[in-house]
Amino acid sequence: MNTILRVALGTIFPKENIDSILEVINATPNADVATEILLGIYVEPGVQETAVIADRNCSLINYNKWTGKVNYSYETPDTKHIYVQKDVDVELITEENYEDFKYSSSNPDYKGHTVILSTMRKVVSDCYLEGWNDKPLVSIHPSNA
Repeated sequence: MNTILRVALGTIFPKENIDSILEVINATPNADVATEILLGIYVEPGVQETAVIADRNCSLINYNKWTGKVNYSYETPDTKHIYVQKDVDVELITEENYEDFKYSSSNPDYKGHTVILSTMRKVVSDCYLEGWNDKPLVSIHPSNA
């Protein structure tokens, strides 16, 4: 394969520069993409704008051709972790009253509890392009459009 690559690069670049060009190609995170760019044959892959991942509506932030990864974001309810007395019925704890049940630190008489808040927070994550493009698109309901 190295011979074919040398011949292909030699059609564009002076032959005395091929070793240096190969060194640069092999130093990139994605030698295939680097080679295709240098040969003028690189085609940016199709990247869908949205995906449903683990029942979350995710939106594309960007695609990194060098790593093959998609950065995406989704909204999730914010939470607040608190400590409460062990004997408290956590079903009684709400966003409106959690401060009344909260203790500042843990000790053997307290237990941890997570309160789900009505505010949302943005989460950023990534995955490989193939996994992203294999996911269903976020469906937009007429009432949301």
